[in-house]
Amino acid sequence: MKRKLFVFAVALAAATAFLLWARQPWNDGRVETTTDAPAAAPTLAPATSVPVTPTAEPGASPTAPPASTSTVTPTDVGTGTLPSPTPPPAALRATASRLADGDSFDVEWIDAPPADITRAEVRLLGLNAPEAEACFGSNARLVLQDLIAGQQILVEIVETEDGGFGRQISNVWAGDVLLNLAMVEAGAALALSDGGPHGALIAQAQTEAKAAGRGLWTACDADADLVILDLRPDARGRDDFNPNGEWIEIANLGATPVDMTGWGIRDESTRHRYEFPDGFVLAADDFVRIGSGCEWDDNDENVDLFWCAFDPVWNNSGDTAFLVDANGLFVDEWSYSE
Repeated sequence: MKRKLFVFAVALAAATAFLLWARQPWNDGRVETTTDAPAAAPTLAPATSVPVTPTAEPGASPTAPPASTSTVTPTDVGTGTLPSPTPPPAALRATASRLADGDSFDVEWIDAPPADITRAEVRLLGLNAPEAEACFGSNARLVLQDLIAGQQILVEIVETEDGGFGRQISNVWAGDVLLNLAMVEAGAALALSDGGPHGALIAQAQTEAKAAGRGLWTACDADADLVILDLRPDARGRDDFNPNGEWIEIANLGATPVDMTGWGIRDESTRHRYEFPDGFVLAADDFVRIGSGCEWDDNDENVDLFWCAFDPVWNNSGDTAFLVDANGLFVDEWSYSE
């Protein structure tokens, strides 16, 4: 009897150990995670001249165009040919505490914001700076840092961003410099078609920056024979019912075929991005039409390739299309408005 009880006890212990083992996360496909304390926000250095020589981006080709060696300072970008508008009396005083990229940063409010403002992250209105991993992305952040470091800023909140980000879309001044204007004037960001109350001025700044070859307009410019041939932003009927009714055409004006593996098309917000299929070759003196819909959607427009974006890509009221090569460099652009 004792022997039977001993055997039963051993079996019970083994079964218990097995059940405990089976409950471990490595056995049910789950991954244990730990919550670390958030990293401390970097302290902004005093304002200094920031070189805007583009850094090598991931995957960049060794044959990319030579880097620009220009230097941008707050004085250069803030006192160009375009004077900054005066901040409104209702603008809120704040200081920048962390830069996310060249158009977004956290703030610490000096003046109390409205009660419905629950997030202290600001997004500059009317522009889009390159992302960190994109061409000129790290430099755009440095230009913004140089403009605001060690300064009290004035924030005019225009609206709160939709889509889960909840950032405060704003016009921001550092001293008497409108940062929204200065970033585009320095060639560190792209102007958006919907630029808010200062949109026309910001668009003019981009025209001048491009003509002068500032910032990304030289650092991210590629020499190629491909162009945006045409773009139809407004499909017949409702855009969401006829997605392939809006399309963009890319033409090869050169004498040799171009392998477009890794090439892409973006809108000005860069929220919509298309990448050409691997191995797609555009023949010399030929063009390709890319529809915004999928291949199973109606194709009355003789679309060759399909973006399959699941929502309209091109704003009917105005937008900019960018053709970029495999290194993320600008090959061509096409802007339009109503």
